[in-house]
Amino acid sequence: MLHTHSHLIVGAVTGIGPSQDSPDFTPVMRQATSIMTFGTVLADAGFDAEYNHRLCREDLGIPRSVIALNRRNTGRRWPKTPYWRALRHRFPRMLYHQR
Repeated sequence: MLHTHSHLIVGAVTGIGPSQDSPDFTPVMRQATSIMTFGTVLADAGFDAEYNHRLCREDLGIPRSVIALNRRNTGRRWPKTPYWRALRHRFPRMLYHQR
């Protein structure tokens, strides 16, 4: 995890070989929030899961999580969970492209 203004690396998890990145989100976020406070978290679609939004907002107290939606062959259906619905309704593209 990187603080975009200072370019300070505030969290990292190492692994061996190719694997999915999403399980590493929780330990990295907990590590990063122990070092500094965040107002917004930006992440790509590989980390898109409702529990990652919930971790940021409810557990860690970060007011805003902007994680690109991974469509998962959903077609035109609206997401059923609250954080996905909010991002689907109004996705902050300009902010997201700052990552």
